[in-house]
Amino acid sequence: MENYCMNCGQRLYDSAMFCIYCGAQVQQSSLQQPSSAPVQSEQPYFQPQQYQPQEAPVVQPQQYQQYQQPQYQPQENLIAQPPQYQQPQQQYQPQESSPIQPQQQFQAQQQPPAGSAMEQKKDEKKKPTPDMSSKKKSKLPIILGGVGGLLIIALAVVLIVTNVFGLLDKQPSTPKEPENKIENVVDQSLALENGDKGRYTGALKDGKAEDENGKFVFENGDIYTGSFKNNSINGTGTMTWTNGDIYVGDWKNGIREGRGTFTWKSGHKYNGEWVNGKRDGQGTMTWANGSQYVGSWKDDERDGQGTMTWANGNKYVGMWKNDTRNGQGTTTWTDGLVYVGDYVDDAISGQGTMTWPNGDKYVGEWKDNKKDGQGTLTKADGTVQQGQWKEDKFVG
Repeated sequence: MENYCMNCGQRLYDSAMFCIYCGAQVQQSSLQQPSSAPVQSEQPYFQPQQYQPQEAPVVQPQQYQQYQQPQYQPQENLIAQPPQYQQPQQQYQPQESSPIQPQQQFQAQQQPPAGSAMEQKKDEKKKPTPDMSSKKKSKLPIILGGVGGLLIIALAVVLIVTNVFGLLDKQPSTPKEPENKIENVVDQSLALENGDKGRYTGALKDGKAEDENGKFVFENGDIYTGSFKNNSINGTGTMTWTNGDIYVGDWKNGIREGRGTFTWKSGHKYNGEWVNGKRDGQGTMTWANGSQYVGSWKDDERDGQGTMTWANGNKYVGMWKNDTRNGQGTTTWTDGLVYVGDYVDDAISGQGTMTWPNGDKYVGEWKDNKKDGQGTLTKADGTVQQGQWKEDKFVG
């Protein structure tokens, strides 16, 4: 018995429960020979509960009405041919030699009509993915090209550096004569720029003394060893006088200038600043007996703020002028006596305070190291003498 679908008009197997073309359920009682045109079923089509498609939903009856049904063409061959679905890249070619089996019928029922959105999504999923290995292979020439470029750049840098250092190391075959030629070391009589005469040992520049470590022996026997420039003693050097005095330090045109140390034959020693051959600026003078002054100097004399410590331990801290104590200052004796006040030409003169070790204390005027003028003496026992003083005596 030949059966046909009442919805699409396609021929079906006798035992078919669902149409393999449109998915409609087939009722055995309604199977009959279709007329020239398919008859629309009055009963609405329904989806059986046991059929749960995973990739696409079941087409609803309204979608069947929009779908253009293929015209029925009677076939002599009883094997049903599936419709030709439009694939993205190639057209589906049916195989006549392999009839659709029941399992294949169920799979075919799941396929939506050709051209639907679900079919397009499935076709997109079936598109082949690009081969990652081919990408890696395509990147390989780029990587090799980049590495090759880096190697070329590195080689160029090495060549440039080699050439530069080669040029630096390379000595000219014919060196040019300098404008001011440094002559070889000589040992000859020479007159310095300031007129001093003697014997010079060192290099010459245009016939003049020019050496960092030359030697000059003066006619009187004094010896200088050190720097010469412009035919004069300039720079750092050592002068040794015939009397045994020695100076080591800076020089300018044959004169002590800058910083240096002068040591007398007697044992005195000054270390500090020099201007025009004299102690000037900050410096330290140490006498052979152990006394020491640390402070300011001017024209070879103590001048300004300074501290003098005598060999016996007495100490003065204050102002100086003309190499003597002048101005405000404090003297402390080793026995405990303390004076704080004015000094004039190295003597206590002016306003000041004297405190004795026994507790006595005088506050007032002084002159030539004596109480002179208005003042007050307070003794340790409480006695007070206040009034006029003359040459260290109270006159009332």
